[in-house]
Amino acid sequence: MTPKSLLRHKACVSDLADMGPGTTFHRLLDERDTKVNHGKAKRVVLCSGKVYYDLVPHVMGHQLGY
Repeated sequence: MTPKSLLRHKACVSDLADMGPGTTFHRLLDERDTKVNHGKAKRVVLCSGKVYYDLVPHVMGHQLGY
């Protein structure tokens, strides 16, 4: 069974233009937050779906990876 909590999650949306003609599928998306300092990264966490959206507030609240 899949979680339904992301159906109306404000951060989990795409514009219709993102799925229209001339667009491509991205297998991997980089972190969107511009405050992330990639040069100081010591670990990389690959995750998707609900796990990603559960981790974001924790990372932002603890200033991890900055």
